[in-house]
Amino acid sequence: MKQNEQKNMNRLETKDVSESFSKAAKNYESSAFLQKEVASRLLERLELMNIKPAHVLDAGCGTGYCSRALKKKYKKSNIIGVDIAPGMIEQAKLKNGLFN
Repeated sequence: MKQNEQKNMNRLETKDVSESFSKAAKNYESSAFLQKEVASRLLERLELMNIKPAHVLDAGCGTGYCSRALKKKYKKSNIIGVDIAPGMIEQAKLKNGLFN
């Protein structure tokens, strides 16, 4: 496979992922049990760290589940959420007033 063909396939797959998650965004949190469990465990690990970050990046923030918890923990920090799916970012904004 040529390099350009591979790049085009990757773009298509990325676009498909983005569209799929955007479509699911409105109801995502009600069915994201595994994702919430993993997120909760990661957030628990932060309790072991004594840090006061100026900025926190929530990569793959989805609907803002972790971003909300991060904002509670790091009240003075700038929480930055990014996600490949625009629909997820929209839900984070609507539900939480995040990322304005």
